Amino acid sequence: PAKLAAVAQDLAVIAGGGREIPSLALDLNDVARHDELLDAAERALGGLDALLLAQGELGKQDAAQADYAATRALLETNLLGPISLLTRVANRFEAR
Repeated sequence: PAKLAAVAQDLAVIAGGGREIPSLALDLNDVARHDELLDAAERALGGLDALLLAQGELGKQDAAQADYAATRALLETNLLGPISLLTRVANRFEAR
């Protein structure tokens, strides 16, 4: 959250200052909260016209090769969490 706040402040300066840049944090593996995040984003921004998702975890190859749980955790973070969020976004966009 501290790094996110710093990025939001930087964006406010780039945008000319005096403007609040909404920011929200979420663990994408917590798929039960995806709708909550999207609702909050729509409230903060007055709706959503587009979404850019730039996230991921590189992980440790040795651990992933040796341990199924480590591989599964990477797949949940880099594949399943984003699929869940993006599916919900797509459904909202299609419903318009």
